[in-house]
Amino acid sequence: MFARNVLTGGSPAGYPAENFFPTSADTVGFVDRASGNYRLSAASPYYNAGTDGANVGADYDSVKTAAAAAIDGGRSS
Repeated sequence: MFARNVLTGGSPAGYPAENFFPTSADTVGFVDRASGNYRLSAASPYYNAGTDGANVGADYDSVKTAAAAAIDGGRSS
């Protein structure tokens, strides 16, 4: 199953229906892309638009937490 994905600059012709094709990353609706905050803003058309009703894409906070644990070797502070 490949559905409800955001493929920036992609061509719908090569993918199954129910995917999204914004023309640029600037139109996705990130909170603050320029500063590296890739959470979706509540105004994003992809906010809560995933197949599970959550935001499309990675759970940014979970990825950030996992990456921090990888960087510090999983040590707790």
